[in-house]
Amino acid sequence: MRTIFFCFSLYACSLFVVLPAIAQQNGTIVIETTPSDALVRIMNISPPYEEGMALEPGVYDIEVSKEGYVTERKDVTVAAGTENRFTFTLAEAPPEGTLIVETEPADAQVRIMNIRPAYEEGISLQEGEYRLNISKPGYKTISETVTLKGGEENRFSYTLESAAPEPVTAPEVSTETPDESTRETPAESSPESSAEAEQEPGANATVGTLTVNTDPEGATVRILNIKPPYVDGMELEPGMYALEISHPGYVTQAQDYTVEAGTENTVTVTLAPESHVDEQLALISSESAQEDAPAMDVMYEETFANNENGWYETESSKVDIAVQDGHYHIAHKDDAQGWIAWNKAEFDPESDFAIEAIFHKIDGVLDYGYGLIWGVTNQGTAYHSFRISGNGLYSYRQENEGQITTVIDWTPNGSIAPGLGAVNTIHIRRQGDTLEFWVNGRLVDSTPYVKPAGTMVGFKVDNHQTVDVVSLKVGAPQ
Repeated sequence: MRTIFFCFSLYACSLFVVLPAIAQQNGTIVIETTPSDALVRIMNISPPYEEGMALEPGVYDIEVSKEGYVTERKDVTVAAGTENRFTFTLAEAPPEGTLIVETEPADAQVRIMNIRPAYEEGISLQEGEYRLNISKPGYKTISETVTLKGGEENRFSYTLESAAPEPVTAPEVSTETPDESTRETPAESSPESSAEAEQEPGANATVGTLTVNTDPEGATVRILNIKPPYVDGMELEPGMYALEISHPGYVTQAQDYTVEAGTENTVTVTLAPESHVDEQLALISSESAQEDAPAMDVMYEETFANNENGWYETESSKVDIAVQDGHYHIAHKDDAQGWIAWNKAEFDPESDFAIEAIFHKIDGVLDYGYGLIWGVTNQGTAYHSFRISGNGLYSYRQENEGQITTVIDWTPNGSIAPGLGAVNTIHIRRQGDTLEFWVNGRLVDSTPYVKPAGTMVGFKVDNHQTVDVVSLKVGAPQ
């Protein structure tokens, strides 16, 4: 608002016009894009971008995106008292290619081990590497990684060899902690195989049968890592299979099950009513449930009742992310990459601090991680992360400009609630030279503290998963 002072005297009349100081300091910003209809977002402030909008001088995190193009994101500096004009030119996304796998025998089963969709002839896929598994009872299984080129028909041929006539015992299931299987690749990077997370059915073994009994009866049973639909008593090669059991009004459950050769394999799965999840969330939020949790002085608290704090929201072919229904909903659709979202819920990395968030695992794979990130820089290229997976493991690692240091590799822990529908509270705290990791009120690990590069806090969801963040707290340990 303009402030005007009038001064009258017998001899003179003077007019003074005083502009508010903040108006004198602002600059305007104009983002020119190619293509011209690309979406422009300013990631580190709440107001949406408008051409020529006034901003205080400083650094702003700009993201420009359009379907069919590679998203570009970088920092720009707005200077005071001038029009600040920046140009973004998006590169077209590489075209998808088609995949055709020819087999002999012709009825051999073809699986793509490092993506979720089932193989079908002519399937369209992004350019990159894919791990194929070709099998048929009585033949030796072939596993091979192929490179798919965009914009081309990619055709591969395989001939299976007959297996030895004598039966071979089922392979043992590895008890080692997954390595790359539960890792994600950083957002917007090339796909990374997740095949290590799956135990391939043995090629030279007799088959076993599988029957899944469910409570309630009539629940839908799916085997996610093979193409044929599930039927009671179906014959399967020995190995590990990813089961998904669902029923309206109940929480979907996913679990791995190992089929042994030459036996009737029976598993019973009991689903929890959806109301139990609401009760669990209410219990976690209650004072009694916090008695065993590490105490903290809360300086920032986010309950996602609205988005007044400006959390990033978008809806695209890669991710749906929004503040809705009292949580931060992150549905990542990519089968090989990860997604991070952060905000200025800042902490002081020079002092002791505590960060806590409640996560509700809704859907998706179980052998990839989700969890907290902290020390995030403006562009999100450096941060630390503590993640848990749906199969009950945790990991801590540090990322800085593409350099990844795994401090604690994937480790199983009984404090983590596994499966779909699980609710987990992750709490990290720095106390002096030690960084502690807590899950559901229990200390699961600790490590020497390393100062991160940034000061912001957020979340990470890897691979094909849907996770709701129920709440976030930032403060100091008591």
